Amino acid sequence: LKEEFALQYRYARIIAQGNEVPRLDRKLQFPEGVRPHESLPLFTEHATGYAYRCVRRMNPAAEFDEVLVWVKALWSTLSVVACAALARLVFRGHLPAVASGLLFGLAPASMYRSVLSLAHEDFALPLLFGGFAGLVASLRGVTAPARFFGAALAGLLWSMALLTWHFARFFLIAQA
Repeated sequence: LKEEFALQYRYARIIAQGNEVPRLDRKLQFPEGVRPHESLPLFTEHATGYAYRCVRRMNPAAEFDEVLVWVKALWSTLSVVACAALARLVFRGHLPAVASGLLFGLAPASMYRSVLSLAHEDFALPLLFGGFAGLVASLRGVTAPARFFGAALAGLLWSMALLTWHFARFFLIAQA
């Protein structure tokens, strides 16, 4: 896993610097190299790199590592929001939504993820929970447009989750 995080960090830094990820990267595996565009989902790296570029426009002195920690923390916190939205849709109440968000946010498994690593699961979890909330909205929506937009949201977020983290397909199978 440390090698995988180093790989993600390398490509996020390349994108943050405004450079293209090489088609053939011999620095990862010498002499034959690795073709990252063909074998890796680079969605997380692009999201992190572009977020760093946006922060640099507001704060030119921002360090990449600091921005990486903040982006990861803020993005993964969206899992709590998505969990609360899902509970709101399932139980149709504000209290279950608040309770679910609090329970998920304070669960040791939720807080276990390392702050200093660039993990794909941290980027995929809000998308997986949000997609599941979209699925529930598509099944329980009162109007046809609400059901349509719920299904579209589920498809969009789950597609992004698959681009973010290859293990997301196992979660999607369980959710389906």
